[in-house]
Amino acid sequence: MQMPAKRRKVKIIPLVAVASVTLTVLALVFALVVTSRTANDIARNNTATMIAGGLQAEFDKLEAAAHDFAVWKPVYNPAMQRDIEWLDENIGGRSNQGLFDALQIYWPEDGASIGWFAQTGLVNQPNAIPADLIDEALAQIAQQPDHAHEIFSSLAIVDGNIALVAASRIEPTELGPDVSRENLPVSFMVNTLSSADVMALGESYLIDDLSITDDAGAAQSLVPITGFDGATIGNFAWTPPAPGANLVRALLPMMAGSVAIIIIFSWFVGRLAQKIADKLRASVAASAKQARTDVLTDLPNRLAFQEEMAKVVEQSTQEVALIAADINSFKMVNDTLGHAAGDTLIRGIADRIGQTMNQEVFFSRIGGDEFCLMLAGPSAAERLTGAAQSIRSALEPAFYLEGSPFFLSMSMGLAVRQADETISQDELLRRADIAMY
Repeated sequence: MQMPAKRRKVKIIPLVAVASVTLTVLALVFALVVTSRTANDIARNNTATMIAGGLQAEFDKLEAAAHDFAVWKPVYNPAMQRDIEWLDENIGGRSNQGLFDALQIYWPEDGASIGWFAQTGLVNQPNAIPADLIDEALAQIAQQPDHAHEIFSSLAIVDGNIALVAASRIEPTELGPDVSRENLPVSFMVNTLSSADVMALGESYLIDDLSITDDAGAAQSLVPITGFDGATIGNFAWTPPAPGANLVRALLPMMAGSVAIIIIFSWFVGRLAQKIADKLRASVAASAKQARTDVLTDLPNRLAFQEEMAKVVEQSTQEVALIAADINSFKMVNDTLGHAAGDTLIRGIADRIGQTMNQEVFFSRIGGDEFCLMLAGPSAAERLTGAAQSIRSALEPAFYLEGSPFFLSMSMGLAVRQADETISQDELLRRADIAMY
């Protein structure tokens, strides 16, 4: 009666060994598939974040140009008097200098408008900018306080192409309170997202085939492009990176080896997978940091500031203080010495301010010559006010540009969200901007 028992034991042992190997292989395959999909999803989402950050940077540049134009004192009287000859002579040529692709001035009192386009020059009553976009811009601008100089910006279809549009009242800072803002002319500055612009945006983030399309193949990722009304007007499309597929290709030859080798050297596969995962996490972390860092100053950029502000304002129950600041007479430096000198000055100011800040203060550059400082906690307003005094002291020594001294200061506006107060981050930032003026 012992012989059958021995035969059954001999049969069970190979089955157990095969089952063990099969389970090991299945576990490795499952882990590899999950890691591959996760890596692909992370890479795809990170690329989308970088595209959004790059587009925001283009908006920042256009809004800065629109702001400079809106507060440019020499243009006010000719715009109010509709001196077309002066406007054409002093503005029209700028469209051919690469400052913008189109500029339209609109008079709300009677709906008249003129525009300059890079291809055609001066056009009376142009219809390139959609009427509903003009109406929305006028409605938003009408709600702004005097001298706020906030820019309405949006993506829109202009002359059949997707474009960035920035609108603002032509309202110099010297304009007195007796002037009615209701009928001030409004400028619309337009930069078209051409194929070359989109390609350059993609190349800056190592995306070889970034394009704008109404549709895309299944192999492409899409990021919707929405207008001011939330409607989709196009899509950014690109072939997503697939680090997970690269991982599979790297490990597949080893998985094709003998079952015995897989069992004996499984620890080696685990170590290799860990190294690849570590490199991937490091790559993702570096890319995420790049998308949230200002290239010029290495400070947190607008995207990082918005994320931090949302976390602090909407999730914290502590007192929150915010300072919005911009550099006085910065445009004079750009106009006198050029943008390279302006960039040098921005870096110098950021370095000086950074040396006065402790780690509790979130210090960021949100675009152009605009900076923000934020602090949460007990007596946040008092502590941030002290930080502002440190900034003023730090900026007192001259900055030397091309051998000449420049004495600069900053306009700063403080807004406070009390611990028992509930307001949005947009409202807190709006209050700080108003306080700055």
